[in-house]
Amino acid sequence: VALNYATKWGISVIGIESEAYQASIKYVFEYIERRNEMASRLIVKQMPTGKRSKYARIASWVGYLRSHEYCLTKGDLTTTNQLLAYDSAKKTNDDDLIDAESYGVYMIEKHLSEIMASSQHRLLSPQQVILNYSPL
Repeated sequence: VALNYATKWGISVIGIESEAYQASIKYVFEYIERRNEMASRLIVKQMPTGKRSKYARIASWVGYLRSHEYCLTKGDLTTTNQLLAYDSAKKTNDDDLIDAESYGVYMIEKHLSEIMASSQHRLLSPQQVILNYSPL
């Protein structure tokens, strides 16, 4: 699904959590790219989760929302409801969407130059892409 959306919307940089099951997805993306000869287009970045708690990630993202540096689309009730219901003391929040959205801050802080370069349709050579696949 992610690769289909990346193709549909012209996305060239994708972030994937570096923990457990999610970390293995990176290698699936790489395989599909090689099989489809897409290696010069997609950059997959692994995002560390252990250094920062989920609460810290979400709080940082909410700071971007409050300062209007990041915004929600009009009528985004799912995100709004998850933010309103989030309880940092609970381990079982329904927070998958806001957790995923909070990684946008990480991607902007760590990979903005690559995101901007890809948005200008600057294609990288396969050698450059392979270098970008090294773990963080």
